[in-house]
Amino acid sequence: MKTILKGTKNEVIIDTEGPVIIIGECINPTRRKKLVSTLQERNFNYVLELAKSQIYACADVLDVNVGYPGVVDEELLPETVKAIQDHFDIPLCIDSPNPKAIEATLKVARGKCLINSVNAEEASLQRLLPLAAEYGAAIIGLVLDDDGITNDPEKRLKIAEKILERALKAGLKAEDVIIDPMAMAVSADPNACNVTLETIRLVHINLGLNITQGASNISFGLPNRENINSAFMALSIMNGLTCPIANPEKIAGLVRATDLVRARDDYAIRFIEHYQRTSQKGQLPDVSLSIEDLIRGTLMESTKFSYTFNELLPSDQLIELTMGYKAGEAPEPVSLILREVIEELSALQDAKAEYKIFHDISLDKEEKTLSIGEAKFDIKGIIFNQIKRSDEIAIFICTAGEVIGKKSSMSMKSGDLLRGYIYDVVGSEIVEAAADRMQEELKARMDKEGKHISNRFSPGYCGWNVSEQHTLFRFYPDNYCGITLTESALMYPVKSVSGIIGIGKEIRFAPYQCKVCDDQNCIYRNRRFKQS
Repeated sequence: MKTILKGTKNEVIIDTEGPVIIIGECINPTRRKKLVSTLQERNFNYVLELAKSQIYACADVLDVNVGYPGVVDEELLPETVKAIQDHFDIPLCIDSPNPKAIEATLKVARGKCLINSVNAEEASLQRLLPLAAEYGAAIIGLVLDDDGITNDPEKRLKIAEKILERALKAGLKAEDVIIDPMAMAVSADPNACNVTLETIRLVHINLGLNITQGASNISFGLPNRENINSAFMALSIMNGLTCPIANPEKIAGLVRATDLVRARDDYAIRFIEHYQRTSQKGQLPDVSLSIEDLIRGTLMESTKFSYTFNELLPSDQLIELTMGYKAGEAPEPVSLILREVIEELSALQDAKAEYKIFHDISLDKEEKTLSIGEAKFDIKGIIFNQIKRSDEIAIFICTAGEVIGKKSSMSMKSGDLLRGYIYDVVGSEIVEAAADRMQEELKARMDKEGKHISNRFSPGYCGWNVSEQHTLFRFYPDNYCGITLTESALMYPVKSVSGIIGIGKEIRFAPYQCKVCDDQNCIYRNRRFKQS
């Protein structure tokens, strides 16, 4: 079952067979006095700070609640939603017990929102289901009815069935109904978690719907709440929870790890995204500048390339070195599969590359930064020292395309882990070979002009924060060369590279030097120590 929510343009899919989607809970005045005071003043700066921090912490959807004593939320909730959507393109969950506030907000909200929430009380069903149908919203269905909250999982399932049946009659689709199984405090009822977990399991098996819940409710009144919440979250996900409402800063790591071990995260992309954000402690890049803003006043030249894999395929010996063997000493199963993979890929043509040369640049030796037009890159000392004599800068992107990644993933899923790994290694070598060819073409051109080039350098290496890849990609249209960039700056297809090359009459090309770089996982470091 797939529930689709939309921001202004951005779309999020909550899928019972996909990764867990996090609904950020922090825009809620409960226990946030600063949020109450700023909302009272109609000052939305703190709301925007909370939105930004949650997006950076891997929230996929934002819950928006402005309820506090005395609030006129049918006025304030629409204003708050509009302020958020004017700055961020992310789906929203409209959270209020007041149907008038829900309706007023749906009238101004862009995209497809999620209503939090409807329950099986007759008044709630009659008032909110028609609103959801009219405005094309999805709903969260709480498993309580006119008799209150039951502790019987089977009865909670019956209530979920009632909500689904009434939603369908009102004109909603089944995929637009998300069930909340009602997580209650385990400090008050030792069996509360078991009741909720069984409800999740029953709804998942019998109705196949997406499921949400407040992640922290069960630990209310207890110390060390994060450990309790984490344990319950993992168990809930295993039983069918797909979109918890929680603080992403506290649960994103557990969610991404759980997705990874459940085979819901190919190549560990989402897990690595979260690791990079939390380990580098960077800020969200400024992606509000247009391409025109970034390159204002610069002169730009662009050159594209396309290569067949047959032109780029490395030797068996080079692959063996990269895999950690000495040249020619890989065991027979490895060498046989390697030969099969190389022969299979030789007829493909999927590698693309491009460089753009920018003339209006500046380099700040004190800050160790590079500026191209209005764009500024904090490239750090190692890279700065290599390009500090540049008169021009080439920005490049290069990709081996989707084919190799898909073949690797299919092999892994079918249990052929060795073949999948070899596809992955060969893909890395092909994209590096394509980048080498592109660099050679640039060098030949510069030689004719009496100029020299530096080596190429990419975000994520030599101290250059990978998040600055967002700024680099602003120099290209969306999906250029088939490459897209995730919020945490990982490229897809994964076998892609991007970066910069210095150009100038006084610049000199220097090979990569392991002694000045601390990247222990670099493929060039592996080659250096295995060739002997």
